[in-house]
Amino acid sequence: MVQGPFIAIAAGLVLLTFIFWRFRHLQGAALAVQPTSGGFTFEVLKESRLALGALSIFVYVGAEVSIGSVLTNYLMQESTLGLAAATAGTLVSLYWGGAMVGRFIGSAIMRRVPAGLVLAVCASGAFVLAGTSAFSSGRVAAVTIIAVGLCNSIMFPTIFTLAIERLGPKTPQGSAMLCLAIVGGAIIPVITGYVADQTSLATALLVPAVCYLWIAVYGLLTRLGLVDGKSERTGLGSAVA
Repeated sequence: MVQGPFIAIAAGLVLLTFIFWRFRHLQGAALAVQPTSGGFTFEVLKESRLALGALSIFVYVGAEVSIGSVLTNYLMQESTLGLAAATAGTLVSLYWGGAMVGRFIGSAIMRRVPAGLVLAVCASGAFVLAGTSAFSSGRVAAVTIIAVGLCNSIMFPTIFTLAIERLGPKTPQGSAMLCLAIVGGAIIPVITGYVADQTSLATALLVPAVCYLWIAVYGLLTRLGLVDGKSERTGLGSAVA
């Protein structure tokens, strides 16, 4: 069942590789070269807005992947829905699909509401939903944890934009640091899995819940201007960029 999709993905990558190789000598329009502050360095983390943003990216990716990783087994538990593996796996698509739907909703909202405030509200919602699922059972536990995907929708691009806001010539270095921070997706799930092994899957959901709580704090800090950088209204268009 999985061989077909993976072969298609591999074929697509081979095609992209060929296209880039074929047109590698094409010359584009000359771009103005902006002065930079040198090569990559961790010195950029002295900017508190960026450093806290990198931490937020770290825990966000970790929380998102953690929930997606345990969701099938969680829905299969008798204390949740007791579903067959195939059915539970199908419902996981609602978690990821919610992120897509929420992105469109967030696009409209962030044209009128400050990005930091939207981030704080979404992260708080994810915290409440994950916590509710951890301390409940049955359909309530299932629906609340799947609904976290809706809250995830705007988090990554919004955190990214808020973190590099007003970095000036340090923006490339700051962006690189934020890209490195996605390693949280390889670390937080391990912690979540360890907690699940020692306790239960329900209790393990408190790990991503705590991650979302920090993200809510970061959103408020940027909105109130309590970290380096200017708190401004930031639309989804700039966030995605």
